Amino acid sequence: MEHAEDKSIKRHNLIFFILLAVGGGTIFKAMYLREVFYYPWNEYFSLTNTQSGMLMSWLGFVGIISGAVSGIIVDRFKNPKSILTIAYLTMAALAIWQSFRPSYQAMFIIVGFMSLVGNGLFLVSMTKIARLLASDNEQGRYFGFLESGRGIAGTVLTLCAVAIVGLHGSSAVSIGFILRFDAAIYIILGFTSYYLFPKGVSAIENAAPKKMSDLISLLKSVKLWLAAFIISCVIFVYQGGAYLVPYLSDAYGMTPDQTAVIGMIRAYFLAFIISPFAGLLADKIGSSLKVMASFFILGALITASFIFIPHDSRFLILLITLVLLLGALTFGMRGIMYAQVNEIRIPKVFTGTAMGILICIGFSPEAYVHLIFGYLLDTYKEFAYTLMFATIAVVLFAGALCSGLLYRINKKV
Repeated sequence: MEHAEDKSIKRHNLIFFILLAVGGGTIFKAMYLREVFYYPWNEYFSLTNTQSGMLMSWLGFVGIISGAVSGIIVDRFKNPKSILTIAYLTMAALAIWQSFRPSYQAMFIIVGFMSLVGNGLFLVSMTKIARLLASDNEQGRYFGFLESGRGIAGTVLTLCAVAIVGLHGSSAVSIGFILRFDAAIYIILGFTSYYLFPKGVSAIENAAPKKMSDLISLLKSVKLWLAAFIISCVIFVYQGGAYLVPYLSDAYGMTPDQTAVIGMIRAYFLAFIISPFAGLLADKIGSSLKVMASFFILGALITASFIFIPHDSRFLILLITLVLLLGALTFGMRGIMYAQVNEIRIPKVFTGTAMGILICIGFSPEAYVHLIFGYLLDTYKEFAYTLMFATIAVVLFAGALCSGLLYRINKKV
């Protein structure tokens, strides 16, 4: 009987993992389509860099609020199937609406709800389930392979988007077709999750509803706040790194198709190469914080070098190599940044609420990175990139310092 029960649990865990990986890699595609098709996206919706940045900042602001609220909501659901299904179908409806070129004002409504669903309900559910499924000595690799699976799913969907651009001959016009294609995928995932997702969650030790005193106690944790700040550094670098794609076009004359391929590799393909490696490395060393500190330092040195590389086609290969290396380090950190929760010993019954707080604070850079960088591009043109790189390098160094500090505090407690 025990053998049969173990097999059932493993089967449920595998189903959880596959659904989380595929869903986590695709549900954000419509919301972050701008990252791969920066100029076509702006052209399709008739937006300036500043307006585009405003929308992304609004997306981040809503994500901050939804992350805090979603943690408490998710902990009160015994079965995350309903949350996931609602998230997929809602995202599909929003993507279809967006595909018809709504007004700038309507875009705020669409982007806001996309963030509420994706960065709030879905992301908190995904990270909570992943933390509870993995054993204490497998946190790094589980989150790493989950990020890898998300990268694979995201890459496949983005390749389809690039193919759509090729078929229609106009990258701007293709944005609408890509959004409708994404919506179809979300609808399929919504019904698939509803019918295939395991009915029970006993295998992942679902938490009981929380009291206000529990939330207050959690908010007093210095380690949790440091972990949240570390995640915010990772997200700042990830969001800021999206501007490396237009930089290749503005400074080195690469075509939109060429930069789209680089953007796709940087944003998705690298995830399923480096994330499992980072996870395995973290488990082997016994600390995700030590690995992240090393990655932060390497990333800071690479970003600082961008300032000094001449805008000459002879250095293009070097620059592309460094851009991809920075992307690899970023995804390595993204792959293991939630493993901190287990390392700093946050009780499992608080997982949903803790993840909500981490997402609330950790994803806060989305509320201002694009606004600031969009303004810099419109105001300072090519010189804006120098200011961006300097800022990103400073954030990376700050992340390294906080990772080292949290590691020391955690060892003493």
